[in-house]
Amino acid sequence: MSGYKQAQEAILGAILVDSKNVMPLVADKLTANFINPECERVFAACLSLFQEQKHIDVITVLDRLGDESYQAYLVQLVESLPSVHGLGEYIRIVSEESRRANAVSRLGVALTRLQSGEPLEDVQNAIVLTAQSMSGHESSSVTAADGFLLVVDSLGKPRRYIGTGFRKLDSL
Repeated sequence: MSGYKQAQEAILGAILVDSKNVMPLVADKLTANFINPECERVFAACLSLFQEQKHIDVITVLDRLGDESYQAYLVQLVESLPSVHGLGEYIRIVSEESRRANAVSRLGVALTRLQSGEPLEDVQNAIVLTAQSMSGHESSSVTAADGFLLVVDSLGKPRRYIGTGFRKLDSL
């Protein structure tokens, strides 16, 4: 978790520098991934401005926050931005650490449920959901084995092609 806070701050700095290009990339991916309360509050302000299609910069975010104590922090976010080119990696770090923290939380709940005497099957289902969230496939119901079988099944079926209107080309 060493670079996690720095990655969050780099993303926020990138938003403040280039919100038109950065916010569409992060708005859906990172909505619940800011664990640091200060970063979470700044991101929430940026997100609400983005959803209202308003300009995002230090001044508008500071106004949205309604707290002058954030001014130095917002300026620091812009000044300490390592590089906008590293944004993909920063997003990966924040997403991964958020999934890790979420998994730890869910496993703690599962352990408490197990210790309180809840049915083992219910606790196992909670742990399966935790494993799925760690892999980033929480809503997917297709297992690797099912996916493999789907691919194998499709290999045996003849493929349909759209005709081009050129007889020689269509006969290939």
